[in-house]
Amino acid sequence: MEMTTGYIIDLEVLDKREVELKSVNMEKKALENILQRMKSVLNVVEVVTDASASIKKMMSELQKQNHVTSFINRDNLAQNSNFWFMT
Repeated sequence: MEMTTGYIIDLEVLDKREVELKSVNMEKKALENILQRMKSVLNVVEVVTDASASIKKMMSELQKQNHVTSFINRDNLAQNSNFWFMT
């Protein structure tokens, strides 16, 4: 969602047949696809996700590559979310 307007600017729908029949892989693959599309046309500054272990791992790998500057773990918040700051 774009913060100023509140518009949903991208959406990815996957079927588990697209990710080796493992529904656990769908969230990671969808986020990868969305980030790739959005980064080609927008300056992505912040990503907010749930606490999925596969997303944490993916964002940690992006942080090692200097694509993510920092993240706020959900354990530090009352909500069940993670905030990722992109570079």
